Amino acid sequence: MKIMSAVLLMLSLCVSVPEARIAIQGNTLWYVSAQGLVALDRRDDSYTVYSFNPPFSVYPLSIAVDKNDVKWITSKDGVLRFDGNTWSLFTEENGLSATSTYRVAVDSNNVKWLATERGISRYDGVSWSAIGNDTELGDQKVLTVAVDKNNVKWFGTEYSGLYSYNDTTLTKHPLVFGDTTYTKVTAIAVDAHNTKWIGAQRSWGYPSSHTIDYEQALISLNDSAVTLLPNTASVYPQWPGWTIDTIAPEDGIIWYSDAMTLQKYDTSDNTRTPVDPGLSDNFGIGAIAVDDVGKVWIVSHSGLKSYDGTTRKSYTFDYPTSVEDHEKSPSALRITGNHPNPFNPSTTISFTLSRPGQTRLSVYDASGQKVRELASGHLSAGAHSAVWDGRDDSGRTVSSGVYLSRLESGGIVNSAKMLLMK
Repeated sequence: MKIMSAVLLMLSLCVSVPEARIAIQGNTLWYVSAQGLVALDRRDDSYTVYSFNPPFSVYPLSIAVDKNDVKWITSKDGVLRFDGNTWSLFTEENGLSATSTYRVAVDSNNVKWLATERGISRYDGVSWSAIGNDTELGDQKVLTVAVDKNNVKWFGTEYSGLYSYNDTTLTKHPLVFGDTTYTKVTAIAVDAHNTKWIGAQRSWGYPSSHTIDYEQALISLNDSAVTLLPNTASVYPQWPGWTIDTIAPEDGIIWYSDAMTLQKYDTSDNTRTPVDPGLSDNFGIGAIAVDDVGKVWIVSHSGLKSYDGTTRKSYTFDYPTSVEDHEKSPSALRITGNHPNPFNPSTTISFTLSRPGQTRLSVYDASGQKVRELASGHLSAGAHSAVWDGRDDSGRTVSSGVYLSRLESGGIVNSAKMLLMK
């Protein structure tokens, strides 16, 4: 089964705001969690971990990468900006319309647009400004934001539905189907044809029983045509936590999480097919993205996973336990490779440090167990190498298989794969 072209949507369990904690940039997948920021090389699964500085006290909600390779991370603590050297935190005290921020999008002019607790914040690279303060949008809780192919900005709100902004005029787009109106918009995305895909919700009450039921649905918006996708409206009695959170569109197929299960929705015949239930960990799915080779990347309760249409794979990362008081840079440390690879019985691991500091180089097996510590101590800046002879710390020869070299210095971790083949 191949999943090249897809619209990816998800429902998240017990979250009140959208999440989008994956960003794909070339061969790098950026994944943000409460433990830090991970740059994963999709070609060989090597990765680098960066700790937040200053640290977040709450869970990050989304990440976007701008045209200057700057990472922007939202949370209820504010917005973190990471340019590869320096972390900066923006809050209501230094520019945002509200400290609680939910989503970030980057337009064709590299302007950043933030969905916040009170309206929209805009950053042009020099200063922050608020959009829609003189309209009803200014006081709205804005849950999500997206930019279309014409550089029009689209906003989804908690109570007032869908808006668009063309840098001059703010326009409201009612989502009305017969006598049904969807007023909460939790996700927006734009496909190659400039069709907007929308995750929306409505609620209604029963005065006699003092209960409220909730319904969410998928909606498409193309030019002036607004369409409710058949077989996507689902009712969750007294359960507002289920909302369509993340949409990553391509063509024809919609992937989304319905309750605990990833669903495949085919727009050609309006059918849904359940997919591998193990992807959700029985806690729902927090984010979905699709890469250029059709692999689906998923954030579940247990972390990052991928799904190629047949096999699911889980990823674990070694997060630093502390943050050193110095620059965090992608070039601060790097394993440049090992030679030979594959090897038998020994290989030389080469690595570089951009600054001196306490450094540790270790070898781990595929299960995450430490096998050998090759170097530990204060190392100078520059190029270094260490030889691994295929033995563990007790001097015993290890078996054939995949091993990881793990380099840690100054709160940053980098790893690379090695293959011992006898």
